[in-house]
Amino acid sequence: MTGRRRLAALFVAPLVVGLVVLATLALTTDKLSLAASLIDPSIVQALLVLEGLFLVWRVIAVVSSMIDGAFPRFRLVDGAGLAVILALVILPQAGLGLVTYAVQGTEAQVFDPVQFPSAEPDASTAPATELPGSSLFPDASPSVAPSASAVPPRVTVLLLGVDSGVGRSTASTDTMIVASLDPVAKTVSMVSVPRDMVNAPLPKGGTFSAKINGLVAYVRWHPDQFPGYNGRGQAVLAYSLGKILGVHIDYYAQVDLGGFVQTVNAVGGVDVSVDHSLCDARYNEYGYRGYAVGAGRHHMNGNAALAYARIRKSVGESDFTRAARQQQVVVALKDKVVRGGFLEDPLGLLKAIGQTVQTNIPPSVVRDLAPLASDIGSNDIYKMVVSHPLVRPGFDQRGSIQLPDFKKIAALGAAMFTPAGTRPADKYQSKPPTSTAKGPAQSAPSCSAPSKPKPKPTATPKPPKPSTKPPKPTPTPTEPPPSIEPTPS
Repeated sequence: MTGRRRLAALFVAPLVVGLVVLATLALTTDKLSLAASLIDPSIVQALLVLEGLFLVWRVIAVVSSMIDGAFPRFRLVDGAGLAVILALVILPQAGLGLVTYAVQGTEAQVFDPVQFPSAEPDASTAPATELPGSSLFPDASPSVAPSASAVPPRVTVLLLGVDSGVGRSTASTDTMIVASLDPVAKTVSMVSVPRDMVNAPLPKGGTFSAKINGLVAYVRWHPDQFPGYNGRGQAVLAYSLGKILGVHIDYYAQVDLGGFVQTVNAVGGVDVSVDHSLCDARYNEYGYRGYAVGAGRHHMNGNAALAYARIRKSVGESDFTRAARQQQVVVALKDKVVRGGFLEDPLGLLKAIGQTVQTNIPPSVVRDLAPLASDIGSNDIYKMVVSHPLVRPGFDQRGSIQLPDFKKIAALGAAMFTPAGTRPADKYQSKPPTSTAKGPAQSAPSCSAPSKPKPKPTATPKPPKPSTKPPKPTPTPTEPPPSIEPTPS
């Protein structure tokens, strides 16, 4: 002790203030809101500055404690001790700074700064014909007009699962879920759109005659046909689905298959209630050669959750039942994050998000809406899949397709995306798991590819015995065969 109490108090004061602020935040703010705040670039930048100042302050405190007239003259041998002390001070602080810097870098990778146009972009330079095909969408379709009241509007996000990853050359949006948050009623409405739906409406008229899961890629490769969208297919797809469902889609969030696996693993897996056993022997992705799961409550890692959300060759399953399972997994992931799953492996989650997730949701919106996630339970989620009779199957040169009834789909959109503060009808509410689905996990059924019937072996004909009699001559026809005349057209 050297008696320099004022200097000691000066150096201790920032530490005490910082601890008080952190304790106050921990006691008054839920973990999810704190985590959401850390993705705000302005907050992260402020943290980097504060961490730098704090490091400088700690180094000055250590050095000043060594410079005192009460101590013997500083010797070279004392430098080793000072170096150890400085290392113990600097290294942890530098590690924290690197993590914060990584958060800042992840934000630059994940958050797409370009926002969707509030209205259709100017198409003064648009070509006369964007795509062949007349518009099939009715002009009287419902649309969402801006509210003149102070009621907070819905926030609607297009969730996209991209069929890309290891060993794949495609980038189709095989998962398309329009999810809308009502901040007044504290509900979420989710509508899944089939990937094989065709004839989707396009900005400035015309339709996309191909399957809708190829629209994002088409826009990227043909940006000149969509002036004002800068080749951003997510914006065109958001316009199209918003037009079909009668809701303005504000943002998008996109993840590929591998990113989904990493994200689920980073939160420690998800809990899924399986209503009936499933078996798809032909599923061959991400560690599985055939996938089967029994009924009951299962804790799934990323690979299993992806398989559960993607298989469609099990008996009684289809693209529509698969879409319902995808919604189920999305809700399970939300529930795990709300329960603090993001703390399981924060650095792993950060890495997974940075490498595979892309969105144009502003960080400030994420921060403001995060507290609502804890208030939304299973009874507050409304889910539907666009299926028969809203679409009907067809087959032509485009392959297996789904032909939409736009009027019926628009009516579904109006029922699901109600005005803010109004809950959708109970029939759209998420059904609670059955007693079987809530029960213990059952063993997976035996799952193997059906064997192809082996062709029966045919006896090899024995060569005829040589005859001693001379062969009979082949009779020569006396008349040539009649010629075939071409049929007059």
